[in-house]
Amino acid sequence: MQAQYTVQAQAVRLDQFVTALGIEKFHLGGNSMGGAIAGTYAARHGHKVSSLWLIAPGGVASAQPSELAKHLEAGHKNILIVETPADYDRLLDFVFVQKPPIPGAIKRYFVKEAIHHRPLNQKIFEQIRST
Repeated sequence: MQAQYTVQAQAVRLDQFVTALGIEKFHLGGNSMGGAIAGTYAARHGHKVSSLWLIAPGGVASAQPSELAKHLEAGHKNILIVETPADYDRLLDFVFVQKPPIPGAIKRYFVKEAIHHRPLNQKIFEQIRST
């Protein structure tokens, strides 16, 4: 069976991990997709979460659509999925107010990895959006 990447499935895996480590109560935080997972985990296992820290959690419904939602609704390509070096630059522009300096060799490696992981990232994004 192939791994599932829905927020719910990842919250279940997180609980299995925490249980395997024998952790009874802990502080939990997440950003973007991790925020959605952390929030779902806390809703299901609140007795295990001492505190919850969410930064721009993904998948949260709001009165105003996010920049990404507007981008996708306009029919544009998913800016989070990298197919080319130019896509990586657009991703950095999207996620940072001020892009950090990244040495050339390191940036080339990050681009290569992002392109390599494109199919998996696309699958994860599709599964998260379907829930």
